[in-house]
Amino acid sequence: MSRTNRVVVLGRGPVRATAAATLLPGPGVTLIGDAGPSAGGGAWTTMMRELRRLDVDLTRFRPANDPDEVPLARYVTMNPVAGADVLLTDESLPPEVVRSALYHARGKVILEPGPSPTWLGTFAPFVHILAPSPATLRALAQAPDDADPLPLAQDLAQQYRVTVVVPINAHTTLVVRRDQEPQRIQVEAGAAANNTEDYFRGALAARVAAKTPILDAVRTATEAAAAWAGTATSAASS
Repeated sequence: MSRTNRVVVLGRGPVRATAAATLLPGPGVTLIGDAGPSAGGGAWTTMMRELRRLDVDLTRFRPANDPDEVPLARYVTMNPVAGADVLLTDESLPPEVVRSALYHARGKVILEPGPSPTWLGTFAPFVHILAPSPATLRALAQAPDDADPLPLAQDLAQQYRVTVVVPINAHTTLVVRRDQEPQRIQVEAGAAANNTEDYFRGALAARVAAKTPILDAVRTATEAAAAWAGTATSAASS
């Protein structure tokens, strides 16, 4: 049985929520977070309009970092997180917010880790899928910038007993599952664009919420991110 919210996006969220809501028909995506100092301008207004068009729940999305607002941690103790099929979050948030969200989550958890092995060790037991960037993967392993991400992802999967999904670029994703052969998912190359990784993670959360097998979910998310990259690049140049 599906839960109240199919996907809750906590943290670096607008692009991720857009992707999740695009792949999930009807309402069911909640965005929790704050806009921060980068809010404002035409691009931001357009994105907010798109989120509303897609029926994303923005009632817990704060327009800016305002000290008079309800503390962000309060939002993750309420129904949205506990009632989600998938929680998608990241370590850009204060650790206490992430910890609270993981404690309340009852569905699948996808985490974009930060470079701190200490916090990853704290959060990993509550996580089903780790989705680091290649740079973060290397930072966690204290590896050089040109290190092959495959053995690093394999080490992470074994150490924390999770599936590791690494968006290498706009058209290639690495999937490593514990004690299984790694898979490299490649689709037709898309254009280079900012936030492609964010779009990928949002699309992945949508497919996981739909109970799609992981390799199929990653392929669909990679295809969606590649297509979105081309659309975003075309829009920026027009």
